[in-house]
Amino acid sequence: MNPPYAFLDWDSMFFNRKLGRLLPAHADAEFLKTALEQASEEGYDLLYWFAKPADSNHAAAEANGGWLADRKRTYLHRLENLSAEDLMVNWFIDRAPETGEDEPVDPELQALAFAAGVESRFLRDPRFSQADFERLYREWMRKSLTRELAEEVLCIEDFGKKRAMLTLGLRMGRPDIGLVATASDYRGRGMAGDLVRASLVWAINRDYREAQVVTQAENAGACAFYEALGYRVEREDWVYHFWL
Repeated sequence: MNPPYAFLDWDSMFFNRKLGRLLPAHADAEFLKTALEQASEEGYDLLYWFAKPADSNHAAAEANGGWLADRKRTYLHRLENLSAEDLMVNWFIDRAPETGEDEPVDPELQALAFAAGVESRFLRDPRFSQADFERLYREWMRKSLTRELAEEVLCIEDFGKKRAMLTLGLRMGRPDIGLVATASDYRGRGMAGDLVRASLVWAINRDYREAQVVTQAENAGACAFYEALGYRVEREDWVYHFWL
């Protein structure tokens, strides 16, 4: 009988730990207890659980030492009824050039990538180090610039420096915002909104009817920001970490 979890090859290699993901979206405390004991015997260090939001799941996770690392909220934007006025921008939108595998990451873009991850579960979980978080987001930015993870990387410059950026990939057949951030001293000037509008134009020009973004439900500012731009909640997943 196959175990109720899957080995995560990339995560395990990247973090140098044995990591896996619990498969069911719903589970009771006894099921989790048995699964976690089996995983521990097999040498796992950590299991993620992407659970449906339910009190019963939360109680089962807490009973087994699970930590609610993220309430991951997926927002959907339907693009059919957007007007030209909805998509107007005030800042000039540039695109970061595609880079080679061995080229260094632009330090301004890297700093923005770190800022984009301020609510990341890999930063909030104390069992991951600051160095783990930075390596992960450095890799995310690098693979976005090589276009392995992103279709496009958009940015805004002012006085010769990159002040805001957005990465745009494809997930589930939809344009999907990956990283988005604005330099702290430029926030409130409309840069992030213009980058999101530019990403919607990118999607429309390629005949997509929907676009999406995933953010943390705890990040009330980000949720309000996307809702003001016309995104609506499609689903929410509660992500638990079980350290073994």
